[in-house]
Amino acid sequence: MSYKGVYDFFGPAVRRFFNIRVSGTENEPEKGPFIVCANHLSDSDPIILDAALHHQLR
Repeated sequence: MSYKGVYDFFGPAVRRFFNIRVSGTENEPEKGPFIVCANHLSDSDPIILDAALHHQLR
């Protein structure tokens, strides 16, 4: 399954069932690489972080 397929399937569900609060999105560049620093509270954090951002994670 492609990244877009996974994102389209899990993204809305994650945003609906988890209380996601994101700060600093105004600093997210339109394109190009950047580093994200997040506090990890559980093993599901990468999935939640991916749903919160507008870029594909690597």
